[in-house]
Amino acid sequence: MGRQAFKSNPIDGFTYEVMQLSAGAGLRMASELAKMVVPSIGAVAGSLDFSKGIAKAFGSKIDGAMLEHAAAALAANLDSPKVQAIVSELANTTNIFGPGFGDAGAPLRVHFDDHFAARYGALVQWLWFALKVNFASFFDGLPALKTGLASASPVLPGLPSASRST
Repeated sequence: MGRQAFKSNPIDGFTYEVMQLSAGAGLRMASELAKMVVPSIGAVAGSLDFSKGIAKAFGSKIDGAMLEHAAAALAANLDSPKVQAIVSELANTTNIFGPGFGDAGAPLRVHFDDHFAARYGALVQWLWFALKVNFASFFDGLPALKTGLASASPVLPGLPSASRST
């Protein structure tokens, strides 16, 4: 089947086309992401009541205190050089379409610093989209976490949708 490219819905007036990572690059990134994210999931899970079973525990709402624990665990495990390496790897597989870039698009890796300067909300939305393109099965495997995050905070809407490029 091979790697595929997906286009984002518009993000702050631009569309991003993300090519899936190779299997090797994806495995390396998944390992680094797991080191950052798994402790956060553990912090949320540690706050859930498992006395009625795992399914019911993960079906419960995630509240602000749980998110605070998860955010603290995530912050404790973020490593700036590793985060920058992940962002750079994803930028290498992304093209930008929109004002100044035209229908042909342009490589994000070339325009990253100028394109996202003072546009950190757009950067986070693009990053979330690029991670979804590459790790959708992981995110889709966490419906309780996804639902809980979306309902607990208006800042974290549902996962961005993607359309396959043709």
